[in-house]
Amino acid sequence: MSIMPARILDAKQRARQYWFVDGLTHLLLGVALLSMSICILIPPRPRAFGQLALWAVLLGLFMALMLRQRPILEWFKARITYPRTGYVQPPDDAMSADMVELGLEGAHGRRADAERLAADQRKRVLAGAFAAVGSCAMLFIGSRWVPLVMSTMFASAMSVLRRRERISWIVILGLPALGVFLSISIGPSDWHSTGAAYPPYRLAWLMAGWGALFMLQGAIALTRYLLQNPESKVDAS
Repeated sequence: MSIMPARILDAKQRARQYWFVDGLTHLLLGVALLSMSICILIPPRPRAFGQLALWAVLLGLFMALMLRQRPILEWFKARITYPRTGYVQPPDDAMSADMVELGLEGAHGRRADAERLAADQRKRVLAGAFAAVGSCAMLFIGSRWVPLVMSTMFASAMSVLRRRERISWIVILGLPALGVFLSISIGPSDWHSTGAAYPPYRLAWLMAGWGALFMLQGAIALTRYLLQNPESKVDAS
């Protein structure tokens, strides 16, 4: 009796992971992080209309990807993913469906699903807590080694979500390396000539590196997906 629920749970887990197989989720996240970091690092100057226009475009791109991430992602998937491998249910919808199913299954099924949903929720809360603590530390603590400590914490959070959301080792190993680089190469004296506040710029550089890592992971995953899944010609005919 316990074998079948375990197999069902495994199938549901693979279905959730398949949402990330095309790399589009991580690619768009990387674009959002990188665009926001550029807005912080290169603020618009008075009468520099070209720079102001670029800043406005990047800020608008970040806001669109944050506020309309789901529709934008669905738009890309409808043109890239679904024609090749079919529709896949978004993880948030799947979790809502699981909550409904909890009231319909037997005692063993309800217990197993409830434990899995609770574990998923704890992982998300842990990752969010790491991100919040790291951001505050990057903003308010002036120590040179804060980027290394915080990027290592971020990497730990990503490792917790690695299997569920298909986080690549590129991101998990790249974040500590990024922290080492920032801790060694960027210090408060580097910003004295510009008059810029050091901690916000340090956070912006971390965001830029994080965005670049996610973009690299997404681009590799998308390239691999397109090579392995050429578009079907059945629908075209």
